[in-house]
Amino acid sequence: MSVKVFHFHNGSGGGVLSVIRNLLLYRQHEIENHVIYTINKDVHPVFQVSNLKGAKSETVFYYSSKWNFYHTVKQLAKLLPDEKAIIVAHDWLELGMVSQLGLQNPVVFFVHGDYEYYYQLAVKHFRSIDVFICVSASITNRLKEMLPAEAANIQNARFPVPYAFKSAQRSNVILQLIFVGRCEEAKGYYLLTEIERKLEDLGVKVAWHIAGEGSDQPHNQVCWPADSDVYFYGKVSQSELSQLLLKVDLLVLPSLAEGMPVSIVEAMKAEVVPIVNNLPGGIQEIVINGTTGYKIDQNLPAEFAIIIKQLNEDQDLLHTLRKEAASVANRLFDPLLNTNSIEAILLQSLLQNKSKSSFKTYGSRLDQRWIPNVFVNWVRIVFRSFK
Repeated sequence: MSVKVFHFHNGSGGGVLSVIRNLLLYRQHEIENHVIYTINKDVHPVFQVSNLKGAKSETVFYYSSKWNFYHTVKQLAKLLPDEKAIIVAHDWLELGMVSQLGLQNPVVFFVHGDYEYYYQLAVKHFRSIDVFICVSASITNRLKEMLPAEAANIQNARFPVPYAFKSAQRSNVILQLIFVGRCEEAKGYYLLTEIERKLEDLGVKVAWHIAGEGSDQPHNQVCWPADSDVYFYGKVSQSELSQLLLKVDLLVLPSLAEGMPVSIVEAMKAEVVPIVNNLPGGIQEIVINGTTGYKIDQNLPAEFAIIIKQLNEDQDLLHTLRKEAASVANRLFDPLLNTNSIEAILLQSLLQNKSKSSFKTYGSRLDQRWIPNVFVNWVRIVFRSFK
């Protein structure tokens, strides 16, 4: 009989969804994978499921921030078949459900990023979490320092990434640069235009490819210098991104914070050389200066431009970096081996399932089990109408 595993995802896409997608795609054990999308209907009234290959079911759970939180998590818990189903938490709502209701299901929490947000979730809900999976060694070490009593339950596991792409025969006249991610300040999107200006000052002509949420919005396009050679793709599918990576030379990622960025690993497997902000975390494990890519101290646009100019002038170095980047990424992020390791941790949570008690983590005095949701919803609608 298969073990039932329920992944919870907030519907935002990105690297977290890629991790879930690949875990389902490369399943190794007798595991029945389900995905529950938790969607705030006040923000996204309509949501389309991802149709993940390997998912036994994909369910959309709509909730409102105006609802009684107890009511919200009580409804969400109804989607679990029994207390043996493993909850794989990737964000706050499912952790709040377990803590608020005192569910006895095994709980595994993925710590995806080297952000205070993830560490705060871990500290707030550690009594409800059986196993923590950290996507980099540095995240693992820091979380153990924060939760020393939970050290035995905090594990480092690299996520799976699909097998190496076919080696691309690139013959680009000018360097092709790609940015993959949400077009927002946190991802360093607006630094790209500064890098382009520095490249113009150096007399280096490149082409930019911008793929990700927000790249099809006018305000994220008009900010580029008028003579820039830039292409916007909007939010692309995984297959579209895979094809795009085969055509470009460099990944430029001046993100302000990361964990173990899936976009970097995917690019390296496609022989795309990463040039990234020198951040702590997983980047330190895969981007080796002058070997697999480059880390830019202080995220300085001028330094990005200097490295790009160097690679533009030294095609032999670029070729060497491409091959080494792919070699390292394929060795560290083998889809079968890494999926097998993570699934073993999931199954382990069944054996060490701790007894959990209920405790309130979110909400106000209105968020009580005895207050009808219709009343709470009405009060919050009225209250917010006066703001």
